[in-house]
Amino acid sequence: MQRKVSGGKGAKSVGSPQNVLHCTSFEMEESDRRLWYKKYKREKPSDAAPRPSVNLSEKGSLDPVRLAKITSQVEMAVTCLGHSDKGAQEHGLKVLVKMGQSESNLHFMRNAVEHCVLLMDSDSSVVQMFATYVLAHLALLPSNQEVLLGAGTIPRSLSILQTGNSEVLEKDLLLLRNLSRHRHNREAIVEQGGIAILASLLAHPSLSVVQHVCVVLRNMFFEVVSQEAFMSLGGLETLMQLQNRKMFGPLSEEIRYEWTSILCILSYLSGNIRRRLVKGGLIETLSLLLSSKDLRVKDNATQSLTNLSVDEANVEPILTAASATSLVQQLVTSRGALKEHTASLLMNLALRSDQMLECFTQYGGTEAIMRILVKEKDHVESVLLQHIILVFATVARNELCRQDLLRLGAMPELEGLSKEASGELLDAVEMALHNLRLPFEQLKDHKEVGAGKTQEPGAMVLDEGGGSSKQAAHRFRVVNEIISTEKKYVENLLVIVKVYMEPLEKKGKLATLDERVKIFSIVDSLVKLHSSFLQKLEKCVREQRNRQQLQVGQLFLELAEQLKEYRVYINNYDESCDVLMECMARPAFAKWLEETSQMFQTKSLSSLLITPIQRIPRYCLLLTDLVRHMEEDHPDYAHVSQALQTISNIADYLEEEKQKAYSISEIGLMQKSLIGNDYDFLEDSRRRFIRQGAFILDPAATHATYFSNLSALSKKSQYLHFWLLSDKLVMGIPEKKDSQFRLSRIFELKSLSVSKKEDTSEDLKKFVLCISSEGCILSV
Repeated sequence: MQRKVSGGKGAKSVGSPQNVLHCTSFEMEESDRRLWYKKYKREKPSDAAPRPSVNLSEKGSLDPVRLAKITSQVEMAVTCLGHSDKGAQEHGLKVLVKMGQSESNLHFMRNAVEHCVLLMDSDSSVVQMFATYVLAHLALLPSNQEVLLGAGTIPRSLSILQTGNSEVLEKDLLLLRNLSRHRHNREAIVEQGGIAILASLLAHPSLSVVQHVCVVLRNMFFEVVSQEAFMSLGGLETLMQLQNRKMFGPLSEEIRYEWTSILCILSYLSGNIRRRLVKGGLIETLSLLLSSKDLRVKDNATQSLTNLSVDEANVEPILTAASATSLVQQLVTSRGALKEHTASLLMNLALRSDQMLECFTQYGGTEAIMRILVKEKDHVESVLLQHIILVFATVARNELCRQDLLRLGAMPELEGLSKEASGELLDAVEMALHNLRLPFEQLKDHKEVGAGKTQEPGAMVLDEGGGSSKQAAHRFRVVNEIISTEKKYVENLLVIVKVYMEPLEKKGKLATLDERVKIFSIVDSLVKLHSSFLQKLEKCVREQRNRQQLQVGQLFLELAEQLKEYRVYINNYDESCDVLMECMARPAFAKWLEETSQMFQTKSLSSLLITPIQRIPRYCLLLTDLVRHMEEDHPDYAHVSQALQTISNIADYLEEEKQKAYSISEIGLMQKSLIGNDYDFLEDSRRRFIRQGAFILDPAATHATYFSNLSALSKKSQYLHFWLLSDKLVMGIPEKKDSQFRLSRIFELKSLSVSKKEDTSEDLKKFVLCISSEGCILSV
């Protein structure tokens, strides 16, 4: 009897509670992402390990002068807090805010807790805001949690959430963000109705508020009771609607990241919640996010799909929406944690789907896992190595995959690894070796053509003719695959047009003309192009009698000239996805989509729309395979080689055009968000957007004539936003209105000097970027 790899219910991913200080960032002692396998003993996520802090029992090690100064400052500030004058209260709070930026000072500020909690009830929003901000800093220390809880911080904080303005809300959410990192605080927040309040704030007009709410909920969901309360209040529906909200600028990226982080946790602990997430259309949404430019979002989407794939009922929907070929390509091209999580997802899917196994052989999956094995085999503690070995064990059950792995030398590599491995890694290696040694049944005659399992429906099976070599046999199989996949591709394009696009035109109320144009782009033109190519391809193969000298290169050369038409579709694809998601938020549209898909038994519209994106790279793979098994004296060798080179160049050109369109879009959004800007950043067509992000101004290390009066900068202005372009660095200062910035300075990259250093002063570990240009030195 054949032994198959056991995986139980599969691998699952989950995050860990987040502890954040608003004015800087700390390194955590543990990874922000951990992975569990269901075949192991089920564990519940625990609180994150505490950050390193100053030992209070060693006060004598502090500078006595500094200690006296700190003590005096705290006493003065606490005295001000007890004063009835709001000006005095505000002054004392500002002193504490400044002191709180050094972690070592937080240990001496505990006496201010009760005063700050009382001032959270102040009728002055400024006093409220500063008091909450001080408490947010104090909540960073585990040793302060009992004091904060006993002083009634949580009920007052929840009260502010229902009444405060946006600025007070942000500081209050920072407080809850740090409090919710500890289990007993999370339980108290649930008991006092905090989940209902947080759920309602997901619809808040301020994107900054929504971002903070997402982080708090992420921490809260490490308690099952929090998840249950959220679900019972209808919070899931509110959370799912957030994906359809129109958002622009950097905050939208952060919200999407936090939103997908929440989904990682929700999809981990409860099968009931997973079923509700799937019913809400999450699989299609996550599949769309696999094409996100933000690798964090892409990674979260992959982890969430891994968790959903634990339930067998979700495997086929995931393969339909995400596309098995795309997932294999993601494994081939991704790096680091994303590669590790993609391997886990593929293992779960391959356990239950022959389609997934077949895609491994067709799209370079076996070569990819062999490369990873060779690279990681010396790192026996590597999590990625263990995941890849489990993938080996899973795919080796399929005879085509097993044949490829043996041909690539998997057996000696794994036998060598078995001598070094131990524990769970050794178990995985032995399982993989056992499956690699299984006898061949369907492939025992080693025929490469005619295996029914590998033929797609409607494929044209080519007769080899007598006396053909193995090379010729392989070429026949590749040409057969080219024809069958082209048929399937044309069918998919026709489904988009005939089943979705044309009927939707007759239902004008479901989607506007503008929305339809953006969703479907030039699909109707692609139908004509590929229907014509398919007819020529089939006719060409039918009319050629000498099967060993079969020639298709000239047809691909003619096709290559027309593939640049894809530029419009590829450049518009991201907007197409966004508009489709907005339309799917409307109940009538979503209902029509679901009914149409069920009536015609088709893939979802989002799954179909991604097929043109995948087609040109697939041509490259197929032609590469064809030319690799073709002798140089073959009459079609020159044409196929030239076609491969031309189509590869077109693929590169289309990718460059996509990046150009992305740059124009991002630079346009930047220009739109800048107030007081007369500079036209789009004037130079060669300019490219690279990345953007927020930094914190360090006034103590900043020397700039440009900032002649640093005190004139508001508390918010200490946060600077930078846009890195191919030739400039643009600096903006946040305005009160979300996603709006006041243009501060434009640096020319050619005259810019940037250095990175680690700063461990004041017992605080942080990284500082020093930016200098023309006498202006910024430290952020």
